[in-house]
Amino acid sequence: MPSKILLIEDDPTLRFAVSEFLRSEEFDCRDVSSGQEGMELLSEWEPDLIITDLLMPGKDGLQVITEVRELGRAIPILVMTGGGVTITSSPLLDIASTFGANETVLKPFTNSQLLEKIKLLLES
Repeated sequence: MPSKILLIEDDPTLRFAVSEFLRSEEFDCRDVSSGQEGMELLSEWEPDLIITDLLMPGKDGLQVITEVRELGRAIPILVMTGGGVTITSSPLLDIASTFGANETVLKPFTNSQLLEKIKLLLES
């Protein structure tokens, strides 16, 4: 049975590219465009891994991490970000780890970099 991955990414181009790559690697990937949609899907589906963007309108990645951890869910979380207008990406990745992200990856990343992080989390 393939590992199940929930992908939360507000950029439609990146969301499509990552979800297609994950499916080509034989993962059962479901993708949504917001943290709110991700939490709604999480209430009815149990993924083996969550990949979330950090900076999104509405419910952002930090809120997703917080809610998942407050629910007592031990699902590994991989955070991806390219930073924002007023803050660079490195401090954001540190903050995400403090909030409970298990791994982080900086955008832009290669498919092999992403796959390496995913395998690390799914095997631990």
